[in-house]
Amino acid sequence: MQLTPAGQEVEYAAFWGVASRFLDWAPSVIFLFCYEVLGSMVIGLQSLVIFFVCAAAIYWTVDMEKGMADVSGKLELRRVTEVAGLKEDKIVE
Repeated sequence: MQLTPAGQEVEYAAFWGVASRFLDWAPSVIFLFCYEVLGSMVIGLQSLVIFFVCAAAIYWTVDMEKGMADVSGKLELRRVTEVAGLKEDKIVE
Protein backbone atom coordinates (compact mmCIF):
# COMPACT_ATOMS: atom_id res chain seq x y z
CA MET A 1 0.00 0.00 0.00
CA GLN A 2 2.91 2.34 0.62
CA LEU A 3 4.03 2.30 -3.02
CA THR A 4 0.57 2.26 -4.61
CA PRO A 5 -0.26 5.45 -6.52
CA ALA A 6 -3.39 7.16 -5.27
CA GLY A 7 -6.44 6.36 -7.33
CA GLN A 8 -4.98 3.10 -8.67
CA GLU A 9 -5.42 0.90 -5.61
CA VAL A 10 -7.85 -1.49 -7.33
CA GLU A 11 -5.61 -2.05 -10.35
CA TYR A 12 -2.60 -2.76 -8.18
CA ALA A 13 -4.60 -5.07 -5.91
CA ALA A 14 -5.76 -7.06 -8.95
CA PHE A 15 -2.21 -7.27 -10.30
CA TRP A 16 -0.98 -8.37 -6.86
CA GLY A 17 -3.63 -11.10 -6.73
CA VAL A 18 -2.80 -12.46 -10.18
CA ALA A 19 0.96 -12.29 -9.58
CA SER A 20 0.70 -14.06 -6.23
CA ARG A 21 -1.38 -16.87 -7.77
CA PHE A 22 1.20 -17.29 -10.53
CA LEU A 23 4.13 -17.22 -8.14
CA ASP A 24 2.45 -19.78 -5.88
CA TRP A 25 2.70 -22.55 -8.45
CA ALA A 26 5.44 -21.35 -10.84
CA PRO A 27 8.44 -22.80 -8.93
CA SER A 28 6.74 -26.18 -8.65
CA VAL A 29 5.89 -26.25 -12.35
CA ILE A 30 9.44 -25.26 -13.29
CA PHE A 31 10.86 -28.03 -11.12
CA LEU A 32 8.37 -30.59 -12.44
CA PHE A 33 9.10 -29.62 -16.04
CA CYS A 34 12.85 -29.97 -15.56
CA TYR A 35 12.48 -33.29 -13.78
CA GLU A 36 9.95 -34.85 -16.16
CA VAL A 37 11.21 -33.53 -19.49
CA LEU A 38 14.94 -33.31 -18.87
CA GLY A 39 15.07 -36.23 -16.45
CA SER A 40 17.33 -34.50 -13.96
CA MET A 41 16.36 -33.40 -10.49
CA VAL A 42 19.61 -31.42 -10.26
CA ILE A 43 18.60 -29.20 -13.19
CA GLY A 44 15.22 -28.71 -11.54
CA LEU A 45 16.83 -27.58 -8.30
CA GLN A 46 19.21 -25.29 -10.16
CA SER A 47 16.28 -23.71 -11.97
CA LEU A 48 14.63 -23.00 -8.62
CA VAL A 49 17.82 -21.38 -7.35
CA ILE A 50 17.85 -19.15 -10.45
CA PHE A 51 14.19 -18.31 -9.86
CA PHE A 52 14.82 -17.21 -6.27
CA VAL A 53 18.02 -15.32 -7.16
CA CYS A 54 16.03 -13.31 -9.73
CA ALA A 55 13.36 -12.58 -7.11
CA ALA A 56 16.00 -11.47 -4.60
CA ALA A 57 17.63 -9.22 -7.22
CA ILE A 58 14.31 -7.53 -7.91
CA TYR A 59 13.68 -7.14 -4.17
CA TRP A 60 17.08 -5.54 -3.55
CA THR A 61 16.76 -3.06 -6.42
CA VAL A 62 13.46 -1.54 -5.25
CA ASP A 63 14.09 1.89 -3.75
CA MET A 64 11.41 2.19 -1.05
CA GLU A 65 12.27 5.77 -0.04
CA LYS A 66 12.08 7.04 -3.63
CA GLY A 67 8.83 5.18 -4.24
CA MET A 68 7.22 6.54 -1.10
CA ALA A 69 8.43 10.05 -1.98
CA ASP A 70 6.89 9.72 -5.47
CA VAL A 71 3.55 8.62 -4.06
CA SER A 72 3.40 10.96 -1.05
CA GLY A 73 2.48 13.99 -3.15
CA LYS A 74 -0.79 12.39 -4.26
CA LEU A 75 -2.10 10.98 -0.99
CA GLU A 76 -4.88 13.57 -0.94
CA LEU A 77 -6.50 11.70 -3.83
CA ARG A 78 -7.24 8.72 -1.60
CA ARG A 79 -10.75 9.00 -0.30
CA VAL A 80 -12.74 6.50 1.69
CA THR A 81 -16.51 6.49 2.05
CA GLU A 82 -18.62 4.32 4.31
CA VAL A 83 -15.82 2.76 6.31
CA ALA A 84 -17.19 1.35 9.55
CA GLY A 85 -20.46 3.22 9.13
CA LEU A 86 -18.88 6.57 8.27
CA LYS A 87 -21.07 8.28 5.66
CA GLU A 88 -18.99 11.31 4.69
CA ASP A 89 -15.84 11.54 2.57
CA LYS A 90 -12.66 11.54 4.55
CA ILE A 91 -9.11 11.89 3.32
CA VAL A 92 -7.00 8.88 4.26
CA GLU A 93 -3.26 9.19 4.62
